[in-house]
Amino acid sequence: HKMGLSPIPSGGILFRDQSYLDAMSVDSPYLTIKNQSTIVGTRLGASAAATYAVMSYLGKEGYANNAIEALEKTHFLTDNLKKLGYELVVEPKLNIVAFNHPYLETFELAQLLEERNWKISCSSYPKAIRVILMNHIKKEHLIELLNDLDEINKSL
Repeated sequence: HKMGLSPIPSGGILFRDQSYLDAMSVDSPYLTIKNQSTIVGTRLGASAAATYAVMSYLGKEGYANNAIEALEKTHFLTDNLKKLGYELVVEPKLNIVAFNHPYLETFELAQLLEERNWKISCSSYPKAIRVILMNHIKKEHLIELLNDLDEINKSL
């Protein structure tokens, strides 16, 4: 749902090769088909229908553009976090950034950000501030966050 902008709970796995799907297939004599390959079993159809509609609307190019835009924002954020002296938990390969302040505990930093009206996600292991760069997050939002992180540095 993060790249496709479809509702929670929705998601899917796309396979390039039928053999991968066959590997997870199980016998389903109680259904009208011989085998089924779902991971979670029976679910409501609304999320699947909404996901299909979004996939049809965006197409491969739309998904690719969303991914490129998210990764550009990810690199913008990580480059600027480093310039401010913040430490990345790992260099992100996806649109998820986890970082810490070099001196403050994660939850202390989260509290300082929440005092500035940020709703913060903290990962518990490893402890870090976690930011997921989805399509509704704009560069202006990241600049505001970076400005607040810079102010926190200057206030210490």
